[in-house]
Amino acid sequence: MKKSITIFVSYAHEDDHLRQELDKHLSQLKWQHLITTWYDQEISAGTAWEHEITTHLNTADVILLLISPGFMASPYCYSVEMKQVIERHERGEAHIIPIILRPVDWQGAPFSKLQTLPLDAKPIQSSSQSHQDEAFLDVARGIRKVVEALLEGEIRSGEEYGVQRHLKETKQLSRFGAPFPSVWNIPYRHTNFFTGRDHLLEQLFAGFASEHKAGMVPIQALTGLGGLGKTQTAAEYAYRYRRKYRAVLWVRAETDEDLVANFKVIANLLKRPQTHLQNRESLIASMQEWFMTATDWLLIIDNADNLALVHPFLPKAARGHLLLTTRATAMGALAQPLVLDPLGSEDGALCILRRANYLPWSGQLSDASPASVDAAQMLSQLMDGLPLALEQAGAYIEATGRSVSGYLELYRHYRPELQRHQHGVVPDYREPVAFAWNIAREMVEQKNAAASELLRLCAFLAPDAIPYEIFTEGASVLGPVLGPVAADPLALDSAIALLRDHTLLKHEVDHGTDASRLFIHRMMQEILRDNMDPLTRRLWAERTVHAVACALPAVEWQIMQVHARNCMSLIAQWNMTFPEAELIRQRVKESLTENR
Repeated sequence: MKKSITIFVSYAHEDDHLRQELDKHLSQLKWQHLITTWYDQEISAGTAWEHEITTHLNTADVILLLISPGFMASPYCYSVEMKQVIERHERGEAHIIPIILRPVDWQGAPFSKLQTLPLDAKPIQSSSQSHQDEAFLDVARGIRKVVEALLEGEIRSGEEYGVQRHLKETKQLSRFGAPFPSVWNIPYRHTNFFTGRDHLLEQLFAGFASEHKAGMVPIQALTGLGGLGKTQTAAEYAYRYRRKYRAVLWVRAETDEDLVANFKVIANLLKRPQTHLQNRESLIASMQEWFMTATDWLLIIDNADNLALVHPFLPKAARGHLLLTTRATAMGALAQPLVLDPLGSEDGALCILRRANYLPWSGQLSDASPASVDAAQMLSQLMDGLPLALEQAGAYIEATGRSVSGYLELYRHYRPELQRHQHGVVPDYREPVAFAWNIAREMVEQKNAAASELLRLCAFLAPDAIPYEIFTEGASVLGPVLGPVAADPLALDSAIALLRDHTLLKHEVDHGTDASRLFIHRMMQEILRDNMDPLTRRLWAERTVHAVACALPAVEWQIMQVHARNCMSLIAQWNMTFPEAELIRQRVKESLTENR
């Protein structure tokens, strides 16, 4: 098995600036010592240049043809190098990858039957820098797949059209989807308009690919403030690289109870002996044993803000990959941090336009009107590039049919109004989300007052996996506006659909139980509570406790426990003494006794 792959680059000198850009995008493969590249500017002065070129061309494993008008018009590139390249390809001695740099007619050329990169065969050079970067990224990914296949023996030396077969299989996977691991519990649906983090995902994968001298794979952590998309980025990594793993596991880490409950879920998925799951200590020990003996797994621990709380659950001697998402910035020796920054104005604009369905999910800024691009870029700057705020803006534009420029005017209008009426203190990094939310809230309240109240209720529940039964079983205690709607399945569905349209709530179905669950962002909960005066906060805190108590008999404890424990802080804060509060206290106490 080869230790590295040699790559020969054939190009026209007028395209040297694009060759240099490609070389930057291949730098990670070089740092990992997977490839070495050669091109004619590496010929030393005084060397017989033609002999040097021929020598390297005849010994390269992979040959890149950088196709452009200059390449097609060059007698040496087209007539001399091309002839040798095609001969080596036909003998099965080298693997040829044509890369379309600039628009040119290449139909009927000797390489025209080969699979090109980018996979859509569109030229890389574009007026949009972001499109050019994404195209180079597509090329780098294609080359990586071929290099890895060569190193792993999936493409054998001398196999006719081996690289073309592999690239076509890659293209088919990108169209129809790679298979999922047999064990998979990512709780979020894939976001098709995920934007602006491709380089970070490549860094993550490269970080996992590099072993420590002791043969250990480093823990990595996505860090940053709320609203920057840490959870979404972790989920995107799981979806994109799922072919690399036999098991992909997701754990929520807001509290110790969350960690225990989620570890029980993955232990059951992994069919660990039930006798090992009776208490916290035996559960952790059982999972530690699995982490040490199993291979090719990915464990994502989400919202690991309290690192001391998470530490006992971390694999001690891992043979897989561990990824944390956290607001903590000081990782010490625990993990390699990767900091999420706000999106730039171009990526932010792309996020808005794709979410608003102004563009296809793979569309570029050059495909949209200049007016909408300018307005989206201005919005991105005003929102400080926070993905959560940008997604809300796009959702509002799609739901209402308002233009991007029209939303920009709304945003500018409501921003000072929100600042005047703010009840709580909103940290600066949350302001763009609060402004965007205020616009969506006004629209929701105008259309459906019950939907607005349902959102207030969710502000006091645990943020993840909210069961519908809290609304339906607790309808009688939810007040004159929300109560009747919660008791009517069609009206409740309509209220939830409106909130989902504005990305104020997310909805998922547990395919194991076919049960619907709702999710709300933790920052959204903070903003909602901060916008309430003290009397309103108490009212909804009490309604939450009443509703959770009503739902306890109808929903299994494994689902309800996180919401019951969340109610404990509300009960303590507001000194609640009514029977439903006592019922929750008693059930949580019983649970703690059972887990000892």
